[in-house]
Amino acid sequence: MPSIINATVTSGLTANSDTSGNLIFQTSSTNVLTLDSSQNATFAGSATFGGSVKLGNWTTAGRPSSPVTGQTGYNTSYGGLELYNGTAWTTLSGGPTFAAHLYSSTQSLPGGADTKITLTTELWDTAGAFNNTGSTVTLNGLSVPSYSFCPPVAGYYQLSGMVQFGSTPTASIDFFRNGVFNQNGDGFRGELSVCQAPAASALMYLNGTGDYVDMRVYVSGTTSLMSQTGANYFQASFVRGA
Repeated sequence: MPSIINATVTSGLTANSDTSGNLIFQTSSTNVLTLDSSQNATFAGSATFGGSVKLGNWTTAGRPSSPVTGQTGYNTSYGGLELYNGTAWTTLSGGPTFAAHLYSSTQSLPGGADTKITLTTELWDTAGAFNNTGSTVTLNGLSVPSYSFCPPVAGYYQLSGMVQFGSTPTASIDFFRNGVFNQNGDGFRGELSVCQAPAASALMYLNGTGDYVDMRVYVSGTTSLMSQTGANYFQASFVRGA
């Protein structure tokens, strides 16, 4: 059976045999498309498809064992498109995002310390990467401490949060990565009203293999958060790959 099919301007369509194990389509003896025995298709130039193109799909644990640079597919573990850059898999779209809040309940905050906010209610969590319980759990094969976000995808994440007090303390919202202070949020001194609602945001890199982040509040004196629905929240969204 011929393994090289060549379209020429002099002899029309010709077929030749070789022993490469590949099926090669040529124009004027120049390779256009090569199909190899590993079921890979290689285009020498650009390709135009009149219909849809189906990409390969896999889980994070089931990624191709020997990927090639530029290989692209859909990761069903977190619902995103990813590409192999020659060294590692990088997410192109659909990275993890979550939002959680302290719903219709209060939380007491001691003065002079950073206190982790007990965000028990999730609004969404696309990768199941936020722990909304008071103890360490395993999510996506990763150990995640209480009220922490530990995404299984490496990249840069936009963090944001807000709290609301019933009093007017001097306070700040802080983001801790792996239990260590990392990115300072807004600090404020409540002076003008009986209710203050500071907000904070930060861009943070998380490695996708165990890095986690939580939101804490520092207050100068003992106070408590208000129980107003939606007043106390923490959320994060994937921005770009590593």
